[in-house]
Amino acid sequence: MHTKKSLSRSILAMAVTAALPAAHAYDFETANPELKISWNNTFKYSGAYRLQDADSRLLAGGYPAAGPGDFTGYNLDDGNQNFRKKGIVSSRIDWLSEFDMGTRTLGMRVSAAGWYDDAYMGTNDNGSSASNAITLTGQGANRFAKGTRVLHGRNAELLDAFVFAKGTLGELPGTIRSGRHTLQYGESLFFGANGIANAQGPVDLVKLLSVPGAQFKEILRPVNQVSGQLQVAPTVSIGGYYQFEWRPTQIPGAGSYLSSYDAAGAGAAAFLVAPTNSGAPAFITQPDMKAKNSGQGGVQLKWSPSDSDVEYGFYAARYHDKSPYFYLGFAPSFPPGAPSTVQAVYAENIRTFGVSASTVMLGVNVAAEASIRRNTPLVSDPTPNFLSRNGTGAIANNSANPAYAVGNTAHVNLSAIYVMPTNPFFQGASLLGEIAWNRATSVDFQGALDPNTTRDATAARVIFEPAYFQVIDGLDLTIPIGVGYNIDGRSRAIFNFNGGAEHGGDFNIGINATYHQDWKFGISYVKFLGGTGTFLKNNPATNTPMLSYAQSLKDRDYISFNIKRSF
Repeated sequence: MHTKKSLSRSILAMAVTAALPAAHAYDFETANPELKISWNNTFKYSGAYRLQDADSRLLAGGYPAAGPGDFTGYNLDDGNQNFRKKGIVSSRIDWLSEFDMGTRTLGMRVSAAGWYDDAYMGTNDNGSSASNAITLTGQGANRFAKGTRVLHGRNAELLDAFVFAKGTLGELPGTIRSGRHTLQYGESLFFGANGIANAQGPVDLVKLLSVPGAQFKEILRPVNQVSGQLQVAPTVSIGGYYQFEWRPTQIPGAGSYLSSYDAAGAGAAAFLVAPTNSGAPAFITQPDMKAKNSGQGGVQLKWSPSDSDVEYGFYAARYHDKSPYFYLGFAPSFPPGAPSTVQAVYAENIRTFGVSASTVMLGVNVAAEASIRRNTPLVSDPTPNFLSRNGTGAIANNSANPAYAVGNTAHVNLSAIYVMPTNPFFQGASLLGEIAWNRATSVDFQGALDPNTTRDATAARVIFEPAYFQVIDGLDLTIPIGVGYNIDGRSRAIFNFNGGAEHGGDFNIGINATYHQDWKFGISYVKFLGGTGTFLKNNPATNTPMLSYAQSLKDRDYISFNIKRSF
């Protein structure tokens, strides 16, 4: 809960960060002048403050009944209830440690992160046993689920852990990496989920929601794989990868501040269709139906004609989806006394093919990317797990017999980067923008296709960041201003495309400061755009849940700040 005690802890955390030593990576001395070894540690304190109390329309029963017997809405409000009063919603210390060792031809990298967020380690504002899904597991209200406390409150994880080599294959120069690392193909800036890059790895949606406008490369999460590139001609290179590990996209933990779907994510306990004392069914969360670790890989070819300033790319990949769909199991299909269930399911064996082009025009770096997907899941609602593709009555799976809709899609991303010169208003600036379009070109299996989707959808994101140097001695400032907006449509091809809100998105503005290259500070304001509504609403025609395409985070605008130092 938001008390003076939590505020004092936030102030103490800031003081600890401020007491850190000067910012310098530690370079080890070695007998070999070509061998470089460095160890860098970054400590950061960050906090976030909710600007308004929870909107009653976004608490349990946010949608009115459509008629007799209709549910009054779906109980998807734990994240909002847990932090229902304006105040501190995060008070976090992060530690990032990076170790690099290598020569010009061989090397390794290992990085790890640890964090502690006081806001998730105590009680919260959700004392209602009727609307708190976690109480169905026997845990009392006013507490965060264990999985949510781990993901958001206190944990550590290994990030990169790979070795690399540079050399020649015959006379052809090339590079290879093996181990846990990230890789991104194509030209996507922000909308990697709409591009070839969707095949290369899971993303961190917790970070994306906390830092709106983060580039796709900044939210990719590493997986175990081997990847390489070979220069086969002066103007042609080929690359490829094979992954030994499948990992899901990291979504906000159930009941965390930016969560809007209680049945998914770390700590998920149940999907409530009404208050727990209403007599309506509650679907207890089951272990995920995960995708295989095998069967994911891809290739690329890059070509830069000697008589042209354009670089072309050609891509092909096979992968498993990192975003879930949901199966519902009803009690009558189980032994007597067994509960109804909900299970996250990840589709397998998607194929994608694409092309890209990038160049510089009038000082602006412009890029285009187009791709298609085959056997890809289409945006689907939670559905009974026996309504499957082959019609035999067999329980649905995530490969040959799905219950979610399956089809083919087309995707286009257009992006630009412009570094602006000094003028009377600023001392340089960067302008980044991208527009993304997708279309469901065919539906091979209707399944649980959401009836509220449209064939086409378009979204855009722009970030403008002017810079001001030496505002005072040693202090540089930048002012990032960003907006993401869903221009048209309700995507059938990409689940929760650009946040999912029809004619909605997000806006953010901040100030970032660097002092003598040692200290970094930042403060930002984030506002969510679009019509108010919970993540799911009732379909009166079938009395089942469907996506609302409303802004489920409309009342969760916040201010965040951070202070960071490396050594």
